[in-house]
Amino acid sequence: MKELEQALEWGTWIELAKKEASTPGGKALLGQLQSREHWAATQALAEQMQLQTQEMVSFLEEPGFQESLSFLGEPQPFLDRLRQGGILEASELAEIQRWIQASFVWKRFLQKTLPGTFFHESLKDLPEVTQAFRILEDVLTPEGEISEKASPRLQMISAEISRLK
Repeated sequence: MKELEQALEWGTWIELAKKEASTPGGKALLGQLQSREHWAATQALAEQMQLQTQEMVSFLEEPGFQESLSFLGEPQPFLDRLRQGGILEASELAEIQRWIQASFVWKRFLQKTLPGTFFHESLKDLPEVTQAFRILEDVLTPEGEISEKASPRLQMISAEISRLK
């Protein structure tokens, strides 16, 4: 098995794929494939994984889908902080907003998938986040900064500062 791995230059393939991955999670998953313990254990499982990959390739070629993956960071630390009652910076809220925008794109592609396919099953349970997006849209500027209109109190303070200038 080691000779086959060397002949295929497996490590080189993985490194090339990691350079093309759009998200930290994708890069991490590819990194796991360097270890044999993350390879398919059976021929049937390998074939299933190959089908899943082929299914995804068609979506990666769709206009808008690849772009929806660009510039996405890892939101998990922000979400964990929120669960613990923490407060997020404007840039962190903007990152969550980008993930929500990406989920809208992914849901549009969901309509093009066949029920029962890997991609369809992966996306069908995406939560409805339109309301959260609208809230973030009201709170953040297009540049990802806190809007002066984010709250009545902030509006009042902003108006007072403008008046004093």
